[in-house]
Amino acid sequence: MVALDRYNRGLMAPHQEVSGPIFITRPRLALTSANLRNSDVLRYLDTSDNTSAANMIRRILDPEYSRRNRTGSMIDDNNPFIVPLCNSVISLGGLPDRVNQEYTSQGGLWGENLTTVKGSDDLRGTYNLNLGINEPQGAPVYALLSAMIEFERLVTDGEIFAYKDDIDRREICYTCSIYHFNLDNTHRRITKWVKCTGCFPLSLPDGAMLSVNPGERYVEAASKYSVPWICNRVEYNRPGPLMDFRALMLTFCPSLNDGVVFYRDKSGSPITTSGGKLYTGRWPDKAVDFDYSAHPKLTWTPMDNFRGLPWLENTPQGLQLIWRRVDNPVNPLLGKAGVDITDKLIRIVDGKINQFSEELPAIPTNRYMLQLVSGITEEKVKAKMNDIKSTVSVDEIKTTNDEAPKVTSTSVISTQTLTGAEAANFARENRNAALRSIIESIKANAAKENRELTEYEKNRIYKLESRINTNVIH
Repeated sequence: MVALDRYNRGLMAPHQEVSGPIFITRPRLALTSANLRNSDVLRYLDTSDNTSAANMIRRILDPEYSRRNRTGSMIDDNNPFIVPLCNSVISLGGLPDRVNQEYTSQGGLWGENLTTVKGSDDLRGTYNLNLGINEPQGAPVYALLSAMIEFERLVTDGEIFAYKDDIDRREICYTCSIYHFNLDNTHRRITKWVKCTGCFPLSLPDGAMLSVNPGERYVEAASKYSVPWICNRVEYNRPGPLMDFRALMLTFCPSLNDGVVFYRDKSGSPITTSGGKLYTGRWPDKAVDFDYSAHPKLTWTPMDNFRGLPWLENTPQGLQLIWRRVDNPVNPLLGKAGVDITDKLIRIVDGKINQFSEELPAIPTNRYMLQLVSGITEEKVKAKMNDIKSTVSVDEIKTTNDEAPKVTSTSVISTQTLTGAEAANFARENRNAALRSIIESIKANAAKENRELTEYEKNRIYKLESRINTNVIH
């Protein structure tokens, strides 16, 4: 970037990018019972059975209906995207290039001319996109797109109506926005992005799906097909779409960015602004720690796939696409709303069982829950517990896949009276005792050397004391 390569060897590594995720926003179709009963094709969506696929399609395509009827919802109302469609798109084509129109002057006496830029439509025209679909078993994407196309026809013909506020604002209710990001090799930093506005599907390959081809055992057109979409605005690498993306995420999940960076200075005091509010910006030179995150970042491990919501974050390394953990209220297997079953199992693995200890069976320690995350039923848990001796350790239980737990400590309690909450309390007390022991050792070393605590030691003690004061078991 500074000096020239005089030999033109081209020793720099070539630039590489990967195609990131495609986000397609949910439309706002007025799938009310009055509208659905006016259509013989969409009538099947008029159901209140929360476990049916028809109700899920209705909730995805009509966020207004889903918000008014949250009880028993089988979809995540915090997610602004058509999840089945986003997970099934394998290709996106038809995006236009940015082209400036040129003007060439008339030739002069010797035929000389001049060419300049005349202008550009700024990609505000109508463009034809093609989305390649890899249809999952059961054809949920086909059902979603079929309902969208049928609604477009009916609302245009006047057989059904959009919501009143959409009519008053003269907004087209069946359009979506498509966001697509290119990422670097780490799949984190955004290198390029595009937003397509005013998009809607135009047709489905019904004819190809119902055609008969010789020698075809399975209908290939039903598993992989292309859907043409209309787009009315394309924006490349502009800051406006990034702001729109963040505003969209906060519209559906207002707390997604709450408490993301709550910094403390080197003395341990929270950093505040001139108005006395907690500073939530980036002060890498002054801040030494962040203390709270309402929706912490998810890791880039297979365990965290299919979890959380995307968010755009400005970092010193550039704009990054991160994923924040959001509790999904869908919990049909446990029969209790408010706790995501995947999130529950992950927290159990982390040892954080105190947040839902009321739902756990009687267990000796939180470490024993590591044996329960592979689908063991409550009956099997009770049968396993009957095999455990009535006196076991709360400090350490070592097990293998087939062996019974072995006592490795003299601290004894009764498993017949130890509930999940009590196990969490015992684990928390043991954790706090260990942390206090570390703090005392740090202070003792400083006193032994007859010196003051260093900034690093003060900061470490502060972090340890913060962990003691929290209820979460790390």
